Amino acid sequence: MEFVEKIKGKYWLVAIIFLFWASLYMYVPILPVYAASLKNSVLGTAGLIVSMYGLTQFLLRIPLGITSDKLNNRKLFVMLGLALSLVAAIGMGFSSSILGVAAYRGVSGIAAATWVIISVLFATHFSQGSIVKATGIAVFISVFAQLFSSLAGGFVADYFGYLAPFIGAAILAGIGLLCLPFFNEKEPSQKINPAQENSKFNLGWYLVLISLAAAVGQFIMYATTYGYIPILAKQMGASSAQLGWLAAIMQLAYMIAAFGVGIFVSPRYEKMMAVIGIGLIGIASFWVLQNQTVNDLFLNRFIYGIGHGLSYPVLMGLAIKPVANHYRVTAMGIFQAIYAFGMFAGPAISGWIVGRAGLSVVFSTCGWIAIASIPIMLLAYALPVEIISPAVS
Repeated sequence: MEFVEKIKGKYWLVAIIFLFWASLYMYVPILPVYAASLKNSVLGTAGLIVSMYGLTQFLLRIPLGITSDKLNNRKLFVMLGLALSLVAAIGMGFSSSILGVAAYRGVSGIAAATWVIISVLFATHFSQGSIVKATGIAVFISVFAQLFSSLAGGFVADYFGYLAPFIGAAILAGIGLLCLPFFNEKEPSQKINPAQENSKFNLGWYLVLISLAAAVGQFIMYATTYGYIPILAKQMGASSAQLGWLAAIMQLAYMIAAFGVGIFVSPRYEKMMAVIGIGLIGIASFWVLQNQTVNDLFLNRFIYGIGHGLSYPVLMGLAIKPVANHYRVTAMGIFQAIYAFGMFAGPAISGWIVGRAGLSVVFSTCGWIAIASIPIMLLAYALPVEIISPAVS
């Protein structure tokens, strides 16, 4: 099978990626409802809790990328990410206040910020022409982990209470740490000449615009799927297990689309897939306004997941594809910091909106933002990518 061939020799890294994301997402389906159940919580505070995850990523992803490139030690940051994920899960699970949960949600964001290094580490095992395929496969693995852990988290919460998913997440992170000694970091296959070593990394509008388009997808995901969709579903009578399934159906569609990008999409159609994906995200956001039952939300999230799976891995790959290996973690740090702003702004702004205008305005706003991002992508495609790419000899 082509997928097996592509990950051959990378099994320990694949396992670590799986455990890393599973530990970060096992409690996500029940987190807004869990936060809303705490003392002194109001509807708008759910947005604040979720936004902390994106805020710390926004602040730290660029510094982490630059530091990793300078130290040339990516494995150290993988260990840091898993350790912080463990601490965050335990901290959130045993916090009794909104501020405590918000603080430890920020710690989980620091853990997630190390995805900058992990994703580039995975991409170094692929050729220059296969970078988008590499990011597609990496995203597929991460979403498969999110699907598994979100589904498991909903069922565990139903049977053992809200604390259980947090403990499960900590255990998964611990197993990931135990896997680290078996993984040897591969040296980059591309050699860097003295001119490249001393050259400056040029950001360029291309990377900024690609990153902004990705930020739109994250804004909508964290405002809806990981923000107010679970609360809307709970108002419709959904159980904790159904909340898990609701997140899982989105991630299943996301995973299918990312798998297709990683295996089947040729470079000729990469940019078109991203535009189609953002369009589907916008359609799903507007359509939430017409959903009347939990079953309607299942189909809605499936369409949204396809859109996100077509757009995010492609944009992620396009962000680093023209950049020399020596600068890739820095470029990925910039890309992920900008899209992490969407992760912070989505729940924060939606929390403000829902307190003043209600849930329906949150979803219509997301739909319009998705439509507005399409011209941003088209403008990025029209720019010469060489402006951010020190040539590799």
